[in-house]
Amino acid sequence: MSNPKSPSDHQLSIHLATANDIGTLVGLVEPVQALHAEAHPDLFVYPIEPSEICSFFAVHVGQPDEYFPIAMRADQPLGFLWCRVRDRPKNAFK
Repeated sequence: MSNPKSPSDHQLSIHLATANDIGTLVGLVEPVQALHAEAHPDLFVYPIEPSEICSFFAVHVGQPDEYFPIAMRADQPLGFLWCRVRDRPKNAFK
């Protein structure tokens, strides 16, 4: 008989990535990049070079207009978003 998981095992937590999370981000990128490249090989590179991805995140994580929220469950990373704030001039939608 297996032990039921506690409610905290199912809770999702989200935190903004810092330089300490770059290794986690690099690990999360690979399987998603493979899916993107399979669907759109003209837009996405695969396989990826981990050192290049690490360098990319080193430049972008911590920028004042870029955010990388990481979703976690039971201390396991599930995924992340890359959010970039852009200032756009007034237009028909804004």
